[in-house]
Amino acid sequence: TWKDETSQEIWTVFLNGSMCVMLVYAILFKKPYRHFIQTVLNVCELYGGWMTFGPEWLTGSANLDTSSFLFLWVYLFFFNFLWVIIPLLMLLQSFMASISVTNKKHVE
Repeated sequence: TWKDETSQEIWTVFLNGSMCVMLVYAILFKKPYRHFIQTVLNVCELYGGWMTFGPEWLTGSANLDTSSFLFLWVYLFFFNFLWVIIPLLMLLQSFMASISVTNKKHVE
């Protein structure tokens, strides 16, 4: 129902919104916990994207308007692709930072 969806969105806004503010702070002031927050936020974003579009695609996209090039390739594909590729790139960045720290610890 709409109440369930609204309540989910509310806690998502407060939790993820607060974490976004913490992430900006951590990036600006080079805090060591930056990559942890970045990883959590990006996993949440990818999960949310999957939960929004995955079931729709698996059931044949009955509720998605794919009738025109604009709707299918610009709105649906391109703009949602950004919500996948950017979190994946940020996860890769955090992974590489973790590997770098781990390699430094092993050398010492």
